[in-house]
Amino acid sequence: MSNNNYPSESHHLNHWIFSSEDSLREIKNECNEKARENWRYVFSQSISSGTNNSVDLEQLFLTTKEEETLVSYFGKQLVEFCNHKQLPFLSKYNASLIYQRFFTHQSVMDYDPRIIIFTSISLALKLEEYGLHFTLEKLFGDVPGLNIRDVFLHELTVCNTLKFHLYILNPRNTLEGLRLLYKKYYIDIFRDDESSEKKTYLLNLLSKVIIKAETYILMVLHTL
Repeated sequence: MSNNNYPSESHHLNHWIFSSEDSLREIKNECNEKARENWRYVFSQSISSGTNNSVDLEQLFLTTKEEETLVSYFGKQLVEFCNHKQLPFLSKYNASLIYQRFFTHQSVMDYDPRIIIFTSISLALKLEEYGLHFTLEKLFGDVPGLNIRDVFLHELTVCNTLKFHLYILNPRNTLEGLRLLYKKYYIDIFRDDESSEKKTYLLNLLSKVIIKAETYILMVLHTL
């Protein structure tokens, strides 16, 4: 990848930024219909063998909107879990994006989001080598009813769905750049006459703004 064209040639922009909400909706509708077709086939085989012949299949299927509601709900649970484990913003953001990307091309009717949220967290930690501080047992061992082996087994499925596009442009670098520029040009240059106490106050204020921005970014990711 040419440095002159980065990040315009990145997978992040070329494959995961959509031209409109309608185009994204179309992808999700196609995913939903594909899952329906798969389950129609499964049930047809069951019916032909003499079981479940009274089941109204269409009543069992989720709509695209219902899938989005579930994805949004469990996405927020992902963030809450990361907060509980005191994981850094970058881990929360990467896990959230991996999770959302996965369910852009996969259906809740095929994959349980209660497993995928933890698989997404595991992959996010490995991407930044933060996972060296944890084992899956240490990280997820206190989650009631969670089979840690399932978390591990879904990693390849998630990576394949994302086409191994695991490099993620994150807003943290931009926010940190803003903080450094603010410090350089506003505090160090334009505010030479201010006391060190005032400068410290301004930097702390900016840090709070950045933390609030990070919170809103995660909220937007998991909001319908």
